[in-house]
Amino acid sequence: MAEHVRVPVVQMYRKSPFEGLLKHSSTIKECLEALQAGIGHYLDGEYEAAEEHFTRVIELEHEADKIKANTRNHLPRFIFMPVDRGDFLLLLREADSVLDYAEDVAVLLKMRRSKMPEHLKGEFRELAAQIVETGIAMEAVVEQLRYLLETSFAERERKRTKELIYRVHELEYSCDQRQAHITKHLLNDPEMDPITVLHLMKVVDRMGGVADAAENSADRVRVMMAK
Repeated sequence: MAEHVRVPVVQMYRKSPFEGLLKHSSTIKECLEALQAGIGHYLDGEYEAAEEHFTRVIELEHEADKIKANTRNHLPRFIFMPVDRGDFLLLLREADSVLDYAEDVAVLLKMRRSKMPEHLKGEFRELAAQIVETGIAMEAVVEQLRYLLETSFAERERKRTKELIYRVHELEYSCDQRQAHITKHLLNDPEMDPITVLHLMKVVDRMGGVADAAENSADRVRVMMAK
């Protein structure tokens, strides 16, 4: 009789589909940094340079979509996984939403060259920087899932994961506060025309969506850890 060789479950999972999840989430930092750079040029009135970065954001979102589809299509249906299959798919979907919202911002800013009030330019730059930071923190949570699985959800790794998730929540809350502050000033600026106000409010809303989706992604890992 042939000898059976046992393969650790984590090793199986790390190859597929977990590597696909990590590859997908690794595009988030690059995408958000391209968005931040584009917003910086946009605020300076350098619209052609801004559009180059916004085009890169759209390209990265498209690349991530292909990774997501490939990961989902190759997700094992009939073998044991160390986490619930549904939870894994929800995490992948939420991580993809980060990129979707970033693409929305890029597309909106490519559509119209709205002049930003000088007193709000700093706020927009800060919000752009904060969503990058939130996305990077969320990526760290997804990466931490690897160590949770490798240690069979050891207490030390669980504690570390909770700390990383809490950091994402802190950053998302900070983004919410800044988003509300910018929106208030847009609505109460008597010198801005209504179309510009509407356009920039949509941009701010989608920027907030980036942080919200990052928080939701981190929470999906918390759900996995709780089961």
